[in-house]
Amino acid sequence: MFKVMVIGKNKIRAYLAENEKIITFTNYKAAESYIERILQADILPDNYSLQIEKMSS
Repeated sequence: MFKVMVIGKNKIRAYLAENEKIITFTNYKAAESYIERILQADILPDNYSLQIEKMSS
């Protein structure tokens, strides 16, 4: 399982969530696809970046 982390220029880190539940992906490719959709929608402020993180088992 994977999750997407948002990292601000000030080094604050947060996980993406919907309805107070962290969004998870069953594989890396799905998380990568999600990030691509966010970047194409251009909704993330310039001072933030996205990173995929593997969840521990």
